[in-house]
Amino acid sequence: MTRKKSESKGVNAVIDGNPLTYWITNAQSDKPGDKWLLFDFGKDVTIDCWSSTHRGYMDVNEEGVHNVRYNTRNFSLQISEDKENWIDIDTITDNEDYQVDRNLDQPVKSRYFRIYITKPVQPGAETAKVENDRATARISEVDFSYQGKSVIHEEEQKAAGFRYNNSDGSGFHGSAQKAFDDNEVTMWRSDTQAIRVDGKTIPHDKWVSISREDAFTFDKIEIKHNGVNFPDETMYNTYDYELQISDDGSTWNSIQEVNGNTESVNAFTFETPVTAKHLRMFITTPVHPDAASKHFENDMTNARISDINLYYKGKNVVVPERESGEYYHEQDILNAEVRSRQEFNGEWVTFKSWVADDRNYLITNVTLDETAAEQLKLKLLLTSPKGYSPKTGTSENLIYLTRESGNTYKSKTATVVRVLKGESEVVENSQILSLHPGRQPRF
Repeated sequence: MTRKKSESKGVNAVIDGNPLTYWITNAQSDKPGDKWLLFDFGKDVTIDCWSSTHRGYMDVNEEGVHNVRYNTRNFSLQISEDKENWIDIDTITDNEDYQVDRNLDQPVKSRYFRIYITKPVQPGAETAKVENDRATARISEVDFSYQGKSVIHEEEQKAAGFRYNNSDGSGFHGSAQKAFDDNEVTMWRSDTQAIRVDGKTIPHDKWVSISREDAFTFDKIEIKHNGVNFPDETMYNTYDYELQISDDGSTWNSIQEVNGNTESVNAFTFETPVTAKHLRMFITTPVHPDAASKHFENDMTNARISDINLYYKGKNVVVPERESGEYYHEQDILNAEVRSRQEFNGEWVTFKSWVADDRNYLITNVTLDETAAEQLKLKLLLTSPKGYSPKTGTSENLIYLTRESGNTYKSKTATVVRVLKGESEVVENSQILSLHPGRQPRF
């Protein structure tokens, strides 16, 4: 599948499974006209549901209220046979929500789909200083589904050899694959157990499954629930469920039963490795009974699974082992520090960064693990996003970058990197910092 757009930044962000990244167009003040996002699947595909996540998802104040100002106001879903003549199949007007989930009246088949945006932001948010300088389309995620399965991610699932399925799904989080992607940011979420006002039948028991034509073997299962991402909402951790296996997808045998769970992470080890073609997490009570209803009966009973990880001899069975270069990152708001850890050639390097109290400096300590077999070289570079014309240079023991940007608004930026402690040399507009085991250079 390919994606095209009217003009934008980050078009692939709409299918990366991360609602914190987003596609953004130029403003209508710079490039007047409607905005659009085109999906070419390379063949005809059938959909009966589609969803979109908008800018307000990440625009949240201290009280947890989402700002609606940059949520897409008016837009439609279109199909075409030739990418020239387009037919509207679903139209949304006066939208204020950051999450828009749409069920089509009947399934639709096409190769080309387009989201066509006529009003990218809310009334009053179009202009800051110049007319329409804020009229910029912003979309975080898009997904198309048929019978609860993501059409966008179908080819990725086939490439890995695994298939994913579920009882039902809810909008952007409806893809079953998100329960098995070893990514805590994403999750699979079912519909609720409530009776729908539109009369659509939904299953009372919820399940999500993984299967493969060739049997797979595991000796450990790790399940991460809603509380992994939302520590204050552990009442939505899966309460009662079974882990089941099957060789034909019809007859299921239980290998683990859980009742009354309140933990955010469950892990089960099997002394005798388990081999099967199908694995299913079958959920009878999705949330703590006290949290099942908020406004009406069972309206909060969505099953929510962040991750189901299968391991055999310590390795993830579904997600391939990552190559060297794993990266861990945390922000310590209380102490105003950013700490991270990254693997280089099998050795761990840690970073700690903070802002100086009395000047415009970002200070970073970097440490190579004291058990490292040999020293490493760390190359420090200054880069600039595409579309700018930066100038780089060196002066004694520092490197610098300057740039200018903007048409309507002018911006001038300068950044300098200087090594304050440790061995380093300047080589072609970069700083080469020597890392010795256990020592702590600073820049």
